[in-house]
Amino acid sequence: FKIIADNLDTISSNLEIFIPTLLHLKEKLIYLTKDWKKKPIFVTEYDKIEESFSQTCLAVVCSGTASLEVLRRGIPQLVIYKLNLFTELILKIFVYVKYANIINIMAGYMIIPEIVNSKLKETTILIGFKKLFNNYLNKNDKQIIHSKKFIDQLILSKSPAEIATKEIEQLFFPKPIKD
Repeated sequence: FKIIADNLDTISSNLEIFIPTLLHLKEKLIYLTKDWKKKPIFVTEYDKIEESFSQTCLAVVCSGTASLEVLRRGIPQLVIYKLNLFTELILKIFVYVKYANIINIMAGYMIIPEIVNSKLKETTILIGFKKLFNNYLNKNDKQIIHSKKFIDQLILSKSPAEIATKEIEQLFFPKPIKD
């Protein structure tokens, strides 16, 4: 993300970096982004996060849940995934998955642009972001239109984070069966 932050003003001086996060992660994120040219705005309160999302025109995300959160709000995005080398090797040997993003996997073709491991270089990240920004300027909303039917299949009546939390709770803390 640093490469985008460091080049953001050359792409557009009107863009800001907003990072929704949890309160206990804020200080660590401030430390990790201290060398960025464009300083991010960290938001931890739910209402302020929603307000910030309502003003967001595009996003760069690095997790599946975040991707669904952004997509659910109709925000075009670029997905960046970095797997550790061991995980990448295991996946290449045992599993053939052409895409990393769940929407792309469901569609069988790339709807959400993604940059993964071997293609994860500063130049490809910057090129990907510039394409995303140009699509936004040209009001090209194909990403949102094409992904809508897949989002609807996932039945996201609640936020992906809430759904994931509920599934984890049920997995690790099942309710006892009543007689």
